[in-house]
Amino acid sequence: MRANQSHWGTASDGHAWGGDAATNAAFSIAGNAGVVSNTAGSFSATLGPMASDAEVLFTGSVSSFANTNIGALLRYQDGKDWYRAYLTGSALVVQKRIAGAYTTLGSAQFSAAASTAYTLRFRAVGTTLVARAWASSSAEPSAWMVTVTDASLSSGLCGLRMLDKRGVSVSYTSFIATANPALTGAVVAAPPFPVWPLPVGAVLVYLMYMKVRFRTSRLSSA
Repeated sequence: MRANQSHWGTASDGHAWGGDAATNAAFSIAGNAGVVSNTAGSFSATLGPMASDAEVLFTGSVSSFANTNIGALLRYQDGKDWYRAYLTGSALVVQKRIAGAYTTLGSAQFSAAASTAYTLRFRAVGTTLVARAWASSSAEPSAWMVTVTDASLSSGLCGLRMLDKRGVSVSYTSFIATANPALTGAVVAAPPFPVWPLPVGAVLVYLMYMKVRFRTSRLSSA
C-alpha cells in the first residue's frame, strides 16, 4: 500500500521516481494509485537504471481521451530523446523523439474508452520495438499489434509519459519494467501478479504496484 502523498516518491526497490513525477505538483499518490491531474501538457515519469533491451508493462486509465494520451517510455535519455508507445483513444502508436523532433514509427487501430483500465506492453530488443494493448478486464493478446525497427537510441531509462489537460485525471495502478527480455517467448505476466519466482529471462524487474506495494526482484538471466 502507498500512503497518499505529493509526487510519486520512492519505490520499495530503493529507486526514486524521476522526471516530472519527482518535482511537478500534478503528480501524487491517491487511493493507492499514481495520479496526474489538475495540469496541462506532456509529462514524464522515469524509474530504475539505464537499460538497453527492456520492457515496460503498465495498467492505467484516463478520464477523457479528448486531446490526451497515456503511454510507456523506453530508452529515455532526456525530455527530447526517447521512444514511447501510447494510446490515443482510437489507436496504439509507437513514436520516437530525437533532438526534439517527433516521428511516428508505426500505429494500429485500437479503440479505448475514457475511465476504463487498459494494459500496455512495450518492448525494445536491439533495433526492434514492439507493442500491444488490451482492456485490463480481458486476456492479453498473443500477437504484437505494432512492430517497427529503429536504431536512433540504444539505451535509456524506462518510464511513463502522458499528455494531460485541465479537468482530466490520469491514473496508474501498476508499472513493471523488465531488463533484457527476449523478443519472443515467455513474458512477465500482467497483474494480478503470479506467485514467485517469476519466469527466467530477465535481470532486473522494477515494480510500481499502486494497489499492492513497490518492490524489486532479481532474476537469473536466460
